[in-house]
Formats: sequence, structure tokens, C-alpha cells
Amino acid sequence: ADHMAPITSFFDHDLPFLHENGSLVSYRGDRSTTLSYDGHTGWDYALRPPDPVLAAADGTVVFAGNSDDGCGVAHVVIIDHDNGYRTLYWHMSEVLAQPGPVKRGERIGIVGSSGCATGPHLHFQVQYLGRDVDPYGWCGPKGDDPWARYPGGQVSTWLWSWMPSPCNIPQGATLVDTGDAAFHKRGDGWQELAGGLGGTSLRVTSVVSSSVDVPTGSWQPDLPIAGRYRLLAWVPYIDNGLSDASSVTYTVTFATGSKTVNVDQSVTANTWVELGSYDFTSRGGAVRLEAHDGAAANGTTNVWFDALIWMKEP
Repeated sequence: ADHMAPITSFFDHDLPFLHENGSLVSYRGDRSTTLSYDGHTGWDYALRPPDPVLAAADGTVVFAGNSDDGCGVAHVVIIDHDNGYRTLYWHMSEVLAQPGPVKRGERIGIVGSSGCATGPHLHFQVQYLGRDVDPYGWCGPKGDDPWARYPGGQVSTWLWSWMPSPCNIPQGATLVDTGDAAFHKRGDGWQELAGGLGGTSLRVTSVVSSSVDVPTGSWQPDLPIAGRYRLLAWVPYIDNGLSDASSVTYTVTFATGSKTVNVDQSVTANTWVELGSYDFTSRGGAVRLEAHDGAAANGTTNVWFDALIWMKEP
């Protein structure tokens, strides 16, 4: 799509055959029935018509049409990326692509609910050498990926070029997680839950802006050298029964001033959020986040606090 969309279902590493085997394992290595459905072969995104479906990368459209997926006719596009990888886009209401070359970001269809779908969404699937793989890789214990160990399975690799893997932080980057001494919090109502970048994440129920004491978290890194850094914030995907905040504000303090960045955590869960590039002294400045959701006047949403990374730019 041409905008961020909430994830509604993860890839099942045990085993992605679209058949139940009584076990569901996410790329994080956790077993949870709330992250996906048993046997899921891809990732589902909450979109609906007339949202467009865009090509994930340059390649060649090798199929654009109808496919019987077992319970109906699905409108599908398959793109070969000439490197062993193929991406598949399912359940569209309309196919726009034609066989032949395609560029990253080109519209290839319109989101729908054709085929085996209970409602409109995009099912995004990746294959390597003909076998399904998880584009989020594997962040669980090394050697414990059920799909990589399975005789007919395949090793999954992080494929998102614009952001680093949450389990393989780039060399030279500075990471501050909520369990580190460089993270500080104040106020009441903090809760630690499993599923964050480092294993756990912190949350607070959003409060109204008139609250006297808004719970606040701040990240204050010591950077190796002064310079310009790209700043990213991880938003965890954790289902605790509450909606996630759709309008929170990160305040970035850098060498020459400060800037506020508004983030919709409800659509960026399980993703690095771009906070911008700034000049920092070696003291690193600071990033502050208050537990206030500008779109929830009654204060009933999750505000998530997780890891931030500073990545040195050339």
C-alpha cells in the first residue's frame, strides 16, 4: 500500500502449510495464538478497497490473474525478482498488473477479499527458490527455527532494506532499550510485557493532556562521537486486548534545538519508526515520549516504550 497498515497476522514458522498442526511460532521465537493462525504462509495487513497494492521491489510480473486457493477464486499477482525470490500478493479485488517488468512502488492491484478471505486485507507472501520464507527472518534462539530445520523448509532472512533487523543491530549503532541505565521513566502505571525488541517492552495507558503527572519515558544515550545520526524507534507488536495509541509525540533534543515527531503506533507495530536525522554531540541529546494519545480523549489506549537506535551517517 502507499501508506502504513496494521499487521493482523504473522508468518507461522511451524509449519507454513495452510494446515493446522497445533503449533504456531512467530519470527520472534514465541508461541502465541494471538499473533497469527496456524499454518499461515505470509503476513496479513489490514487494508481495504480502494487501497492500492504496490510492488515490493523491482522484478518481472510472471502471473497476474485468478487462482483457485481452495475455497474460491483469488485475484493474485506474482513477481519474480531475479535473485531467487518471488513475492505473492493475494485476495485482491482487482488486478492492475500485466505480465512483464515492474518497478518497486508501482500499483499492481487493489486490495480485496477474493478467495479464502473472511474480509478485505492483503496477504503478502515471499518465496525463495520455490519455498515460503519469512521476510522478517528469524529472531528466536539460534538453531531453533522449526521451518529452517524442517526437511522441506527454508532459512528466512530479514529482507526489509530500509530498516535494520531488530535482532541484528548494525555495527556501530547505539541502542538504548527500556531496561538500560540510559532510559529513565517517571509517573505511575508502568507495565512490563513480553514481546519487545529485547524480550520485553514497557506500556502505559494513555492519559488525557490535562493530567497533572503524565507518565514519561526518556532515552539519553552516550554516543561514541559527535556527528549526524539517523534515529529510529521500535514499536512492539503486543496484543493485550487494548488498542494502540494513534497519535503520540516523540520530542527529539539534538545539538542545535529540538523537534517533535508524531507517530501512529497502531499502524507501526512491529516496525522501526523513522524519527529523522539530526546532529548530536557525544552526549547524545535525548528523546522524550509522554503517555498521551492525542486521538484518544478518554485515555484508554496503549502507549508503548521500547528501544531506540542512533545510526551514524557518513
